[in-house]
Amino acid sequence: MPPAFLAIGHFCQDVTPNGYTIGGGAAYSTVTARNLGLGTHAVTSVAEDFNRKNPVLDRINVTYHDSIETTIFDNQYDQYGKRHQKILGIGDKLQPSHIPIELQNTGIVYLCPIADEVDPELVRCFKHCLIGVTPQGWMRQWGSSRQVRPKRWDTAEKILSHTDILVLSDEDFLNNFPFLSIIPCSNAGISSQSVTNCEIILYVTNVSNAREAIYLIFLKSSITLLSN
Repeated sequence: MPPAFLAIGHFCQDVTPNGYTIGGGAAYSTVTARNLGLGTHAVTSVAEDFNRKNPVLDRINVTYHDSIETTIFDNQYDQYGKRHQKILGIGDKLQPSHIPIELQNTGIVYLCPIADEVDPELVRCFKHCLIGVTPQGWMRQWGSSRQVRPKRWDTAEKILSHTDILVLSDEDFLNNFPFLSIIPCSNAGISSQSVTNCEIILYVTNVSNAREAIYLIFLKSSITLLSN
């Protein structure tokens, strides 16, 4: 029997003063889903030295694909609370062939790349699932300095045509505003409102005294999770 919730993306190591701590949307989301009582599964790619017995991941089923490196981020914050990010390790990409057949009918599928690691074609593996996407990993690039910089989400149209719920941070939204023209909405304004063929809701939170906005975009009119 497939799980209720499946996350696809890298488990990563985040640098802290006390060593590494586990990070990445695939880890955070499956921990949250497990804590809410759902059966959970993750598909990820890590190196041999990644701690696969981390107690944080207890009662989460994980399909691991071996990689030469694990994705590693070093996040530094300036006096204004702006994050400056370096990528110190990069795990292997996740391909459609990495998704076991028994997971392709999962109730909720969450595509959550953090380092451009999820092949856009992978979204086609799921025919009868609610598909959620946080695209931040498709919006990142880096060079020899390993400093992470924003880039245009070039595969947005291909992925959004199969997506039910899109989640964008304030940073994602502002760095990629032009791509919103391909979302099937008559108005992509930054306010809580119902618009043609999709619904947008804006959450504003305070994290470490920094104002941050989270945008939830419900792309298909058949989704009724958002109240008007």
